[in-house]
Amino acid sequence: MKKRVKKKQLKDDDQIISENNQLSIDGIMDSDIPEEVIGAKMQSGKIMVTVRWKERIDGIRPIDTVILNEIVKERWPRILVDFYESRIKTKSKD
Repeated sequence: MKKRVKKKQLKDDDQIISENNQLSIDGIMDSDIPEEVIGAKMQSGKIMVTVRWKERIDGIRPIDTVILNEIVKERWPRILVDFYESRIKTKSKD
C-alpha cells in the first residue's frame, strides 16, 4: 500500500529568501533536492507550484511543498520546464 503524503500549503510569509539566497521553508532544508513539480495553480495573482522532494540520505522524504513559481524557476529551472513541457498538448494532422 502506498503511503499518503500531505501537501504543505505555504502562506506568503512562510517563504523567505535570505541575503545569501538560501531558501527557508518550514521543514525543508537547503540541501533537499526536488524530484519534480507535480502541480501548479494561481493563488493571489501568483503562480504557485507544488514540488515533490527526493528522499534524503536518512530515508526521510520531505512533504510536497507549494512554492512560488519564480523561486523554482530561479533555483531548479529544469524541473519547471519538464513540468510545463509535459502539459503541452498538440494536435496531430490526420
